[in-house]
Amino acid sequence: MAIADTLKIFETLRRSFDEQQARTIASAIEGALEETERATFERLATKTELKELKVDILKWMVTLWITQMIAILALFFK
Repeated sequence: MAIADTLKIFETLRRSFDEQQARTIASAIEGALEETERATFERLATKTELKELKVDILKWMVTLWITQMIAILALFFK
């Protein structure tokens, strides 16, 4: 599924070029748009990946909080 309507692109190009040139240019544009769209979707994170990331961040935050509390208590009782 391309991002743009390649038929409209073809019709616009056909006004300035002959049919074969317009078809070739429209096809190249469609290919480039599909490649860009595919690359974008490959970079998107899935819900599972996001959930795992949230769990990892929470683990580090809790560990940091516990370490800070131990440091504060150690300074308090010193």
